[in-house]
Amino acid sequence: MNGVLEVRDLRVNLRQTRLLDGIDLSLARGEAIGIVGESGCGKSLFALALMGLLPPPLRATGSVCLDGQNLLALPEGAMCRIRGKRLAMVFQEPMLALNPVQPIGRQVAEGMRLHGLGRADAEAKARRLLNRVGLARVRPDAYPHTLSGGQRQRVMIAIALASDPDILIADEFSTALDMVTQAQIIRLLAELSAETQMGLLLISHDLGLVAEAASKTLVLYAGRPAESGPTRQIFAAPRHPYTQGLLGATLHGTDTPPGKVLAAIPGQVPDPAHRPEGCAFAPRCGRAAPDCCAGVPDMAGRNANLAACLHPLAQP
Repeated sequence: MNGVLEVRDLRVNLRQTRLLDGIDLSLARGEAIGIVGESGCGKSLFALALMGLLPPPLRATGSVCLDGQNLLALPEGAMCRIRGKRLAMVFQEPMLALNPVQPIGRQVAEGMRLHGLGRADAEAKARRLLNRVGLARVRPDAYPHTLSGGQRQRVMIAIALASDPDILIADEFSTALDMVTQAQIIRLLAELSAETQMGLLLISHDLGLVAEAASKTLVLYAGRPAESGPTRQIFAAPRHPYTQGLLGATLHGTDTPPGKVLAAIPGQVPDPAHRPEGCAFAPRCGRAAPDCCAGVPDMAGRNANLAACLHPLAQP
């Protein structure tokens, strides 16, 4: 195994319905991987499966190995000792994820105390972390409702970083943040990853953000991998029509001509219980052929860029 985190054939089932199907991923120390796709494609479900936080009756199979140890095989008590300490997550919607009746300093210190750090040391480290994430002027006894969205997001990052994790999962951390704050948080995560060799999984709808921060990208569609490989290669020359559609519907900063009408992918992500036969993207794909409905395509391609498509886009 080359990575600190190795995911192989990860599947998540809801009774007889498969919500995630055959996810593979390898994350090395200090590396950042982006996970992209429309709402309903399984990005957050993937993160919860990695963290061991799937609510019953959801069940994960396959393997999620952290330095060779399969987390899916661990009892909850053992997983609690790993969760937060070695594997941490910045959740969506910080106003909902933070405890509204607890001061932020106490919330940052809580995980450290659960993992054995004394109260005084935990509180001192919580203050240092709040300073590190750009909240030096915010008092540790402040409550979440007194903070802006960007400040609450920084508190969530401080909580996730409290126990110096090996892997940080950031789930839609840029939602509802202005572009300046997004850039600041991305820069902060990159700095922390470089300093501590922490691996990053960046889950986002924002392809521009992923292009800036992630060296590799995994594109999910309808709970299955559609394309994976080096971010620059995928964004410059996508092989899967779905990836091409996502990029066509994305603004490209100052490079986007005024008045340009963005492309739209017709239709919507199918319900997991009613996926079409074969390629799930075929009903929305302009390149679909009769054989696309014959079976689910495997991930294949040249070099490191793989796509689950029987008729991939030509490489330049």
